[in-house]
Amino acid sequence: MPQDSLKKRYASKLISNSVKVAVGFVTVGMVPRALGPEAYGNFGFLTNFFISTVKFLTFGIPTAYYTKLSKRQNEKKLIGFYIYFGILLMVIVFITLLGIVKFGLQEIIWPDQKGIFIFASALLAVLYFITESFRNTNDAFGYTFRYEKAFILQSIITGGLIVALYFTNVLTLSSYFLMLYFLSLFVIISGWRVLRIHKIYLSKQLNLARNDLARYIKEFYHFSHPLFFQSLVVYVVVITDRWLLQTFYGSAEQGFYTIALKIGSIIFLITSSITPLMLREMSLSYKDRKKEELKRLFKRFIPIFYFIIAYFSVFISLNAETVNYIIGGSDYKNASIVISILVLYPIHQTYGQLAGSVFLATEQTKVLRNIGIITGLVGFVISLLFLMPIKFYGLGLGAIGLAIKMVLIQFISVNIYLWIIARFLNLSFHKFFGHQLIVIAVLFIFSKFSQYLSGFISTNIIFTFLISGFIYTLLVFSLIIIYPRVIVLTRKAIRNYIKITLENLMA
Repeated sequence: MPQDSLKKRYASKLISNSVKVAVGFVTVGMVPRALGPEAYGNFGFLTNFFISTVKFLTFGIPTAYYTKLSKRQNEKKLIGFYIYFGILLMVIVFITLLGIVKFGLQEIIWPDQKGIFIFASALLAVLYFITESFRNTNDAFGYTFRYEKAFILQSIITGGLIVALYFTNVLTLSSYFLMLYFLSLFVIISGWRVLRIHKIYLSKQLNLARNDLARYIKEFYHFSHPLFFQSLVVYVVVITDRWLLQTFYGSAEQGFYTIALKIGSIIFLITSSITPLMLREMSLSYKDRKKEELKRLFKRFIPIFYFIIAYFSVFISLNAETVNYIIGGSDYKNASIVISILVLYPIHQTYGQLAGSVFLATEQTKVLRNIGIITGLVGFVISLLFLMPIKFYGLGLGAIGLAIKMVLIQFISVNIYLWIIARFLNLSFHKFFGHQLIVIAVLFIFSKFSQYLSGFISTNIIFTFLISGFIYTLLVFSLIIIYPRVIVLTRKAIRNYIKITLENLMA
């Protein structure tokens, strides 16, 4: 069967993520409310630890695998090598976990956490890794449209299960983990079926000769070893951040940070659909030495997706108290400031994902390493300053401090990426940097104005929020129509985008 076109693959990713975002917004408050700040904080702390650990132990191999398989789709032995790597990763995770528990170190590493949930979080992280592996494989072969159907169905099932568990009062930490296991297994089996339909049998790819194995180890090492120290620094910083928050401020403060991070992650889903597709297209372009195509893709997509994410993030940031009231309720009233800061993180997270794709596609992993190490170490110092209690000469800012640090470091690292890419692709750094600031300033003014105007129309907190959002959206659309250059497009290009999107949705 032929590969899906880029437009079809993007449309499927867009629909999949749109459904996930819609379900996320409907159900985002149910889990935090049902679990409460402490249990929800424990869930965030443990899952963050193991997902970060698995990501660190991959040493960038998944990205290398996706990039190389996109370029060399006839070389199915790459799949076999990656399967062996995945098995080794899982063995390391669980043997290490058993060793920590055996030597009684679990209370030091995971303060105030139950053993069953520690193991449950480790298993969930492994299932997420397997899920992403199937997604990478299908995306690399261009079977995105077929596989995304499973993710759309998964999102619908997720919404239904959360609503059912919430309103029957059985949504607990245990039932939530079981639900996530079921959903993960569902998309894993679906991914395996899509590959089988296209006659890609995983078991047949395991027959690797010694020379093939040695060749792949050498090749993947060359791609990934520059990322090791960067991954190590990032891992240590991420784990230390959440450990400091848990140790000095407790599970409730962890819960405030987790709910803010959850809202931010839902916003990021809006544009995350384009990232793997862009990496694939950039990889193929660079394989053919089409540097101009890289430049075109970067100029075309970065400003648009930056604007889209900023549109949501700025509005939610300025209305964080209302959003928190709707989602978290009174138990999370102290999370409003954390939410207002952390929802700005996806703005430059999108920039970082797409900009990072340029380095990965061109295999400039040393650049990613150097930037990651420098910003990681700076971030570590800021974490200590913001999170350490006053008695230990810190500022004692808790979740607020961690949110500030995350947004600040993301902004710095992304603009270092941008400066290097601008030189590499012969682009104007100042134009892209100025675009970032102008967009944020304009959207901030629009959001404040709509907030102010809606206050004259209604005094009901939710109704005022909806009216404010409507006015804000009208102002933003008016800006795009009057001055489409704000998203680096012409009116003709906008009409073409709308036409193409509608055609893909109707197809």
